[in-house]
Order: sequence, then structure tokens, then C-alpha cells
Amino acid sequence: MPYIALNDSEIQSGEPISQSLVQKIKDNFDDHEARIAGGGGGGSVSGGGDVLNGSLEADGDADGVPDNFLVSYYPGGTAEFDTDDYVHGTQSWRFNLSGGANTGGGYLETDYIFVNRFYCKPVWLAYKAESTSGIPRVQVIARCFDRNKAYLGEVTLWDTVTHLSGWNLAVIHNITISFIETEYVKYRFVGGAVNANGVVGSVWYDAIGIEGYRMQVTVPESINQPDVAVSMGGWSAAGSVFNINIPAGKFQWLVVPVRVIGTLQWSGESEDSYRTRIRCYIDSVYSTVVESPTNQWVTGNCLLYIGGMAGAKQLRFQSSGSDPYGWVWGGQFGSPTSLRKFYATNFRDVDHGAGTEINTYVKPVI
Repeated sequence: MPYIALNDSEIQSGEPISQSLVQKIKDNFDDHEARIAGGGGGGSVSGGGDVLNGSLEADGDADGVPDNFLVSYYPGGTAEFDTDDYVHGTQSWRFNLSGGANTGGGYLETDYIFVNRFYCKPVWLAYKAESTSGIPRVQVIARCFDRNKAYLGEVTLWDTVTHLSGWNLAVIHNITISFIETEYVKYRFVGGAVNANGVVGSVWYDAIGIEGYRMQVTVPESINQPDVAVSMGGWSAAGSVFNINIPAGKFQWLVVPVRVIGTLQWSGESEDSYRTRIRCYIDSVYSTVVESPTNQWVTGNCLLYIGGMAGAKQLRFQSSGSDPYGWVWGGQFGSPTSLRKFYATNFRDVDHGAGTEINTYVKPVI
């Protein structure tokens, strides 16, 4: 059942509770839960805030456009899958800018995504921009909609003409949505906005996702860690050891998605939460940490600096927790379904609320 507003007369002090009021409350609660669990319950809505087909792999209807995305072109712009240059899965999406006055590339736009406007989780994406004439403008825009999917307006989350060489991993966090009725957004990724003088070049996108949700791909991954129990004391070995081969002289960052869960333990007087933390490392270089504060699964990205590394390496994992003695077990970690590691050359940390950007990784608060 859809949401139904309660009348003031139904909730007056001293009035008896009617069966119809209880039914309304139940229906509204069911609608609320359906929106959270299923992103609104519609086939065109992303479940729970996820970006569907964020790796831009799937094209089930063979129309030359990534499934679950709208693609639109500016004057003079074209686009296509690129199976030679990508960081996630087996291909990326490339916008081509041909030059000429008032021309551009185009944009990708997601389906409706259910959001909490008071806290929008960070948006992750990999992109690359190259040009022989002019500089392409890259933008990320949140188009906002109310509970009935009526359009409210848009918020520009990122707008840049400053591009570092190679593939850039950008994280946009501290996102501020000004439209108070927002319950859904469509994220628009602009690859070359219209330019009065024209630009000749290309913009690539890949690995688009929301922090804490899965970036889904349709290809297998050699790194597949089944869920395993881990120690929750100090940092100690967890899971399997994986042999990987790092391309020489190409990337600076390795992104390894994991999922992790803490535990609840009965202390004799109360049930206490124990957090579980996971990180990965190569040689003596450690990644950022993904953690769950209690018995709920959290999916996140371990970001590992691999500058100067090349060739055969071993990727290892460690766990720790809030129990100082390590006697508590019950925490787990593993590889999220359909996720794969990917690389990036540079990092862009975009603080939307503060309007700042730096090229050094700062772990966003989740």
C-alpha cells in the first residue's frame, strides 16, 4: 500500500483507537520498510540506495548503452563502450568530444535512488579526461525528487576542469541536499559539458558506486573471499592470501571491496556490541579500514596506496575488534557478491559541503 497521511481528527487526545487508524499505521510502516529494502518497490528504482550496473558492464538489450543508465548527448558528442581502457570489470564508458562552437560530450544518468537527504552516503567513481584542444568539463549532479518522484531541482556535487593524468578515483562526500522533500535522486555524470569554444577529447567513466553498497559487475573475480570468522582482539591475520599482479608504472591506488560484520555478546547483565575492523596490505603498506560497529553487515572499500609497486605481489587481510583480549568471536568478513578490485592513478577527495577538493585521501565519515 502507498503512504496515506493521518488526519488530525484521528489522533486527538481522548479519542478511541479505531481499526482504520491501526490499518493506516500498518500500511504506512509497510510502505516505509519497502522503500528502504527495495528502493521504493519499483523495477526502475535502485534497491536500498545502490547504483545498478555501476561498472557499466551490462547491456542486456544490446542497444549499445549501459543497462540502468540513461545516456544523453550534447551537440557534437558521441559515446561508446571502451574495452581497451578501464579499471573495473572488462570495459568503461567513453564520451567523445569532436570540437566546434557550443558542443560537448554527454552524460550518464542513474535510475531513481532512494536517499536520506540528512545524510547522503559518499559517491565513488573512477574517471579519466584527455584532450588535444580545450579542457573538458566534468560534473556530478544530483537531480532531486520527492516521494512521488516529482522533480524538485538539482544540486551540483562536483564541477571541475582540473584533471590529473590517468584514471582518477573520486570520492564525493559531505553531500548537502537543500530540497527538504527529497526522497530520491538521480545522479548525472557529465562527460564534457557544452563549451562555447568547443573541446576535442574524451572523458571515461567506470566503477560508479555508493559507499557502503555494492558496485555490481557481471564478470567473475579471481579474488573471492568467502565469509569467514575473524578474531576481534588486536590486528591479526584474516582470510586467505591472494596472488595478484600489479601493472608496472600505471596506477597508484588499489581498491579492494570487502564486507564486515561485528557481533553482540551477552555479558551476564546486558548485550554488548563488539566492532570488527578489516584492512588489507601488501608488503608493509596497509589500506584504510572498513568496520562494522555491531552485528550488521557493512560494505566498504579498502583503499591501498601501491605507488612504486609492480609485478607479482601477495594481498593479505587483517582483522581487529573492540575486545582487547581477543576472546570474542563472531565477527566475519568476506568479499561482497559481484565485486572486484580495481586500480586508479590519482585520488580526488571532494568535500561538497565545504566546497573544497584535495588530491590526498581522507577517509569520509560513514
